[in-house]
Amino acid sequence: MPPKSKSAAKHETTSQDRNANREKAGPIRIAMLDIESTALEASFGRLVCVCFKFTDEEHVRTVRVRKYKDEPKALQKIKDIYNEADIVCTWYGKIFDIPFLNARLMHHRMAPLDSKMHMDLLFQARKLRLRGSRLENVSKDFQTVTRKYDVPAWRWTLAAEGDMESINEIVIHCENDVLLTEEMLEYLKPLILRFTR
Repeated sequence: MPPKSKSAAKHETTSQDRNANREKAGPIRIAMLDIESTALEASFGRLVCVCFKFTDEEHVRTVRVRKYKDEPKALQKIKDIYNEADIVCTWYGKIFDIPFLNARLMHHRMAPLDSKMHMDLLFQARKLRLRGSRLENVSKDFQTVTRKYDVPAWRWTLAAEGDMESINEIVIHCENDVLLTEEMLEYLKPLILRFTR
Protein backbone atom coordinates (compact mmCIF):
# COMPACT_ATOMS: atom_id res chain seq x y z
CA MET A 1 0.00 0.00 0.00
CA PRO A 2 1.56 3.34 -1.01
CA PRO A 3 2.28 5.88 1.76
CA LYS A 4 -0.23 8.68 2.23
CA SER A 5 0.63 12.02 0.66
CA LYS A 6 1.27 14.98 2.97
CA SER A 7 -1.97 16.65 1.84
CA ALA A 8 -4.02 13.48 2.49
CA ALA A 9 -2.44 13.05 5.93
CA LYS A 10 -3.08 16.72 6.72
CA HIS A 11 -6.74 16.41 5.60
CA GLU A 12 -7.23 13.33 7.78
CA THR A 13 -5.72 15.11 10.80
CA THR A 14 -7.90 18.16 10.23
CA SER A 15 -11.05 15.98 10.06
CA GLN A 16 -10.03 14.19 13.25
CA ASP A 17 -9.45 17.54 14.97
CA ARG A 18 -12.88 18.77 13.84
CA ASN A 19 -14.56 15.63 15.15
CA ALA A 20 -12.68 15.89 18.46
CA ASN A 21 -13.69 19.54 18.86
CA ARG A 22 -17.32 18.63 18.08
CA GLU A 23 -17.29 15.93 20.75
CA LYS A 24 -15.82 18.35 23.29
CA ALA A 25 -18.48 20.94 22.48
CA GLY A 26 -21.30 18.44 23.08
CA PRO A 27 -24.41 17.79 21.00
CA ILE A 28 -25.78 20.46 18.67
CA ARG A 29 -28.68 22.26 20.35
CA ILE A 30 -31.70 23.27 18.26
CA ALA A 31 -34.22 25.77 19.63
CA MET A 32 -37.67 26.53 18.24
CA LEU A 33 -38.39 30.24 18.61
CA ASP A 34 -41.60 32.25 18.32
CA ILE A 35 -42.51 35.78 19.34
CA GLU A 36 -45.76 37.64 19.92
CA SER A 37 -45.98 41.42 19.75
CA THR A 38 -48.44 44.30 20.06
CA ALA A 39 -47.99 45.25 16.38
CA LEU A 40 -46.48 43.79 13.22
CA GLU A 41 -43.98 46.66 12.88
CA ALA A 42 -41.34 47.14 15.57
CA SER A 43 -41.54 50.92 15.06
CA PHE A 44 -45.00 50.92 16.65
CA GLY A 45 -45.12 47.71 18.70
CA ARG A 46 -43.26 45.92 21.45
CA LEU A 47 -42.87 42.35 22.59
CA VAL A 48 -45.59 40.54 24.53
CA CYS A 49 -43.73 37.25 24.90
CA VAL A 50 -41.02 35.06 23.38
CA CYS A 51 -41.03 31.26 23.61
CA PHE A 52 -38.19 28.80 23.14
CA LYS A 53 -38.46 25.02 22.86
CA PHE A 54 -35.15 23.16 22.76
CA THR A 55 -35.28 19.71 21.20
CA ASP A 56 -33.33 18.29 24.15
CA GLU A 57 -35.77 19.69 26.75
CA GLU A 58 -39.32 18.72 27.60
CA HIS A 59 -40.64 22.12 28.64
CA VAL A 60 -41.10 25.45 26.84
CA ARG A 61 -39.17 28.45 28.14
CA THR A 62 -41.21 31.67 28.06
CA VAL A 63 -40.24 35.30 28.59
CA ARG A 64 -43.19 37.63 29.24
CA VAL A 65 -43.14 41.40 28.71
CA ARG A 66 -45.92 43.18 30.59
CA LYS A 67 -45.02 46.83 29.95
CA TYR A 68 -42.67 48.84 27.73
CA LYS A 69 -40.41 49.50 30.73
CA ASP A 70 -39.98 45.74 31.21
CA GLU A 71 -38.73 45.16 27.66
CA PRO A 72 -34.94 45.79 28.10
CA LYS A 73 -34.62 43.30 30.97
CA ALA A 74 -36.73 40.76 29.05
CA LEU A 75 -34.61 41.26 25.92
CA GLN A 76 -31.44 40.46 27.83
CA LYS A 77 -33.01 37.25 29.11
CA ILE A 78 -34.12 36.40 25.55
CA LYS A 79 -30.57 36.94 24.29
CA ASP A 80 -29.17 34.68 27.01
CA ILE A 81 -31.53 31.83 26.07
CA TYR A 82 -30.99 32.42 22.34
CA ASN A 83 -27.23 32.14 22.85
CA GLU A 84 -27.64 28.62 24.26
CA ALA A 85 -28.77 27.39 20.83
CA ASP A 86 -26.48 26.34 17.99
CA ILE A 87 -29.36 26.37 15.49
CA VAL A 88 -32.61 28.30 15.68
CA CYS A 89 -35.77 26.98 14.04
CA THR A 90 -38.79 29.18 13.25
CA TRP A 91 -41.84 29.58 11.04
CA TYR A 92 -41.41 32.81 9.04
CA GLY A 93 -38.81 33.86 11.59
CA LYS A 94 -36.26 35.10 9.07
CA ILE A 95 -38.79 37.67 7.86
CA PHE A 96 -40.60 38.55 11.10
CA ASP A 97 -39.35 37.20 14.45
CA ILE A 98 -35.59 37.81 14.20
CA PRO A 99 -35.86 41.25 12.49
CA PHE A 100 -38.48 42.31 15.07
CA LEU A 101 -36.27 41.19 17.97
CA ASN A 102 -33.25 42.98 16.52
CA ALA A 103 -35.28 46.16 15.99
CA ARG A 104 -36.44 46.13 19.62
CA LEU A 105 -32.91 45.42 20.87
CA MET A 106 -31.48 48.30 18.87
CA HIS A 107 -34.35 50.57 19.96
CA HIS A 108 -33.13 50.05 23.53
CA ARG A 109 -29.48 50.61 22.46
CA MET A 110 -28.64 46.92 22.83
CA ALA A 111 -26.60 44.83 20.38
CA PRO A 112 -28.59 42.72 17.91
CA LEU A 113 -28.70 38.94 18.13
CA ASP A 114 -25.64 37.01 17.02
CA SER A 115 -25.91 35.42 13.59
CA LYS A 116 -26.80 31.72 13.83
CA MET A 117 -27.69 28.83 11.57
CA HIS A 118 -31.42 29.30 11.01
CA MET A 119 -34.00 26.82 9.72
CA ASP A 120 -37.12 28.71 8.64
CA LEU A 121 -39.61 25.92 8.03
CA LEU A 122 -42.04 28.12 6.11
CA PHE A 123 -39.65 28.02 3.15
CA GLN A 124 -39.47 24.22 3.37
CA ALA A 125 -43.27 24.00 3.33
CA ARG A 126 -43.32 26.15 0.18
CA LYS A 127 -41.45 23.37 -1.61
CA LEU A 128 -44.64 21.31 -1.36
CA ARG A 129 -47.83 21.80 -3.35
CA LEU A 130 -50.05 22.57 -0.34
CA ARG A 131 -53.01 24.93 0.04
CA GLY A 132 -50.74 27.54 1.61
CA SER A 133 -47.67 27.96 3.80
CA ARG A 134 -49.31 29.36 6.93
CA LEU A 135 -48.45 27.23 9.95
CA GLU A 136 -52.11 26.55 10.68
CA ASN A 137 -52.83 25.27 7.16
CA VAL A 138 -49.71 23.11 6.90
CA SER A 139 -50.37 21.58 10.33
CA LYS A 140 -53.89 20.62 9.21
CA ASP A 141 -52.51 19.01 6.04
CA PHE A 142 -50.09 16.94 8.13
CA GLN A 143 -52.73 16.23 10.80
CA THR A 144 -50.42 17.25 13.62
CA VAL A 145 -51.14 16.43 17.25
CA THR A 146 -50.53 20.06 18.26
CA ARG A 147 -52.94 22.62 16.83
CA LYS A 148 -52.96 26.41 16.68
CA TYR A 149 -54.49 28.13 19.73
CA ASP A 150 -56.75 31.03 18.77
CA VAL A 151 -56.79 34.20 20.86
CA PRO A 152 -59.75 36.64 20.53
CA ALA A 153 -58.83 39.98 18.96
CA TRP A 154 -59.81 41.97 22.07
CA ARG A 155 -57.24 40.03 24.14
CA TRP A 156 -54.43 41.54 22.05
CA THR A 157 -55.69 45.05 22.81
CA LEU A 158 -55.73 44.36 26.56
CA ALA A 159 -52.33 42.65 26.42
CA ALA A 160 -50.82 45.83 24.92
CA GLU A 161 -52.11 47.65 28.04
CA GLY A 162 -50.41 45.14 30.35
CA ASP A 163 -53.42 42.97 31.28
CA MET A 164 -51.81 39.77 32.62
CA GLU A 165 -54.81 37.53 31.96
CA SER A 166 -54.67 38.50 28.29
CA ILE A 167 -50.89 38.17 28.16
CA ASN A 168 -51.19 34.66 29.59
CA GLU A 169 -53.70 33.76 26.85
CA ILE A 170 -51.21 34.96 24.24
CA VAL A 171 -48.45 32.96 25.96
CA ILE A 172 -50.53 29.77 25.49
CA HIS A 173 -50.83 30.67 21.79
CA CYS A 174 -47.05 31.25 21.52
CA GLU A 175 -46.11 28.09 23.44
CA ASN A 176 -48.38 26.06 21.15
CA ASP A 177 -46.64 27.57 18.14
CA VAL A 178 -43.16 26.44 19.22
CA LEU A 179 -44.48 22.96 20.02
CA LEU A 180 -46.15 22.88 16.61
CA THR A 181 -42.96 24.11 14.94
CA GLU A 182 -41.02 21.30 16.62
CA GLU A 183 -43.58 18.78 15.34
CA MET A 184 -43.38 20.23 11.82
CA LEU A 185 -39.58 19.99 11.92
CA GLU A 186 -39.91 16.20 12.14
CA TYR A 187 -42.08 16.19 9.00
CA LEU A 188 -40.11 18.73 6.97
CA LYS A 189 -36.48 17.96 7.83
CA PRO A 190 -36.06 15.58 4.83
CA LEU A 191 -36.51 18.68 2.63
CA ILE A 192 -33.74 20.68 4.36
CA LEU A 193 -30.68 20.62 2.12
CA ARG A 194 -28.58 23.21 3.93
CA PHE A 195 -28.72 25.72 6.77
CA THR A 196 -28.35 29.45 6.22
CA ARG A 197 -27.80 32.28 8.66
